[in-house]
Order: sequence, then structure tokens, then C-alpha cells
Amino acid sequence: MLFEIPLLRVNLEIIIWAVCIGINVAFILTFIIKNFVGECVRSIIKNAQGEENAKTLSELKSNTPICRYFLRDGKTLRNIISVIGNELPKKSAKGVLEPDFDSAKFYIKQENVKKAEGLYGKVFKWYHLLIFALSSVLIALFAISVIPLIISI
Repeated sequence: MLFEIPLLRVNLEIIIWAVCIGINVAFILTFIIKNFVGECVRSIIKNAQGEENAKTLSELKSNTPICRYFLRDGKTLRNIISVIGNELPKKSAKGVLEPDFDSAKFYIKQENVKKAEGLYGKVFKWYHLLIFALSSVLIALFAISVIPLIISI
């Protein structure tokens, strides 16, 4: 049984599935950021605290495209992670300033360690993603079957 809103010609089932898909996409993006970008940040926290310990991405074993993307100028991560050798940043193909990743050295200031650990410290496991996806689908199915009954009362 579908509940339809006559004026909008939108049915409730489509709305619930759209919300479910949106929440799952947001969780997948959080999973990617926490795991892949978080790995880079945890490596910097472990090996490059302070300007005197600054290291290149290759030395940190974090020279991946996703780390490079999040370490460009204007990204949130650059408010936490500092860079040496960024005096002559180069423009990417899209015109965004980014450091020369081959020679730039990255480090984290001591006052930013707690903030970085709070944002990127936790690691999500793949089964967290699976549990979340299954539970959101079950909630959507429940909502699709119960909300029309409640509205019709």
C-alpha cells in the first residue's frame, strides 16, 4: 500500500528510500574520510609532530591521491596540518593552489593534535558500514509499512 500526497504527486515510499540512500551515501563518505584520510593524519601525528620532525608524504607512506586532495589549500585538513616548502605552490589543472607534494614536508603542531585525533582518530571497520546499511534499510522498510497505517487512523 502506497501513501500518496495528491498535490505533489510524490509517494511516501520514494521519500523514505531517498532519505535512506542519502544517509547511506553520507556514511560511506565518512567511512572513506575516516579511514583513508585518517590513516594519513594518524601517520603525521605518530611521525611528524613539530616542525623539526616534518616529513614528506612519501616518507609517511601516505602519498595517495585522496591524501593529496585533502591536503590542498582551502581544505579543512590544512587548518590542522602545516606544511614546509610551500613557498612556491603550484596550480593544479583546475587552478587550485596545492603544494609541491614531492618536496613539501608536512607536520602537525602540538596544539592541533587533540583536534586531529577527534576528527580523524577513529577507524571504522567494514562491518560497521554493513551494519549501518542493513539497519537503515530495515528502518526504511518499517517506516514504509507503519507510517501509512498511522496516517490513515
